[in-house]
Amino acid sequence: MPEQQRLIEILAKLEHEKWMEWVGSISPECRTSSMVERWNLSQDQYQFLPESMKEYYRTLARRTVAAYLTWQSDNQREFYGD
Repeated sequence: MPEQQRLIEILAKLEHEKWMEWVGSISPECRTSSMVERWNLSQDQYQFLPESMKEYYRTLARRTVAAYLTWQSDNQREFYGD
């Protein structure tokens, strides 16, 4: 797997883990039955998610990488002293 694709998968898995933590933090009193039904479909570990759901997380990961690259480009001289 090319390094860029590997990075996207690592970040996509992290996005899913962050989402699972967020879901777990919501008080049961605040959860509607439709929310719970949707969430139960995506509570699996990342590797067991349907490809369409993985692609959603990959999209988020690509946005993160793009934001980082923009920041790096804008701040490279200041950060690295060039």
